Amino acid sequence: MNFNFSNKRFLPLLGVMLAIAFQASAEDEDLRKVGTKGSLDNVIQELVEAPWPLGFDFFRTVGVSGFKQQGGSNADPIVFRSGPMETSDGYTFDYTEFRIHPRLVQGISFYYAKLEQGRCYPVASLKPKYALERFVYPPSPHNAAAERVSKESAYELRSNGTVLHFTTDGSSQECLVSFYRSAR
Repeated sequence: MNFNFSNKRFLPLLGVMLAIAFQASAEDEDLRKVGTKGSLDNVIQELVEAPWPLGFDFFRTVGVSGFKQQGGSNADPIVFRSGPMETSDGYTFDYTEFRIHPRLVQGISFYYAKLEQGRCYPVASLKPKYALERFVYPPSPHNAAAERVSKESAYELRSNGTVLHFTTDGSSQECLVSFYRSAR
């Protein structure tokens, strides 16, 4: 088959195909921000109540999807990360991440969620519901001496054989920055 690129029929068709491809790629960018089924309170409550190890039913319950693998399949652990998503009450996650063992023998061993800056979710709203304990992250010896002391503060909650860590920005309002769940 011989294609003649100067053909008057082919060039308009090529233009239409490129326009459709451009529109589809532009729509994909919009679709990357996924909406969850519940509020930030509901996501945290589901994370507290979920049995260990965390299963895929947790993600289905809260409406998190669109994970992409980070790195290779032979990494230990295998890391999957989602794109941005928004809760029903308007809080946005930059991403969520989970990790599993390469042989899939332990289920999801680690879950992490990072909130987008700009809207404050005060940790004080979690304190009446959960027995949060103050937690201090040890300084990293790999950082410069001036960077070893962080303004961030943290709280932990022990539940269902796991530990949940809530990191705040260290401001007077103690806005939630991120949280993660791992084995004790």
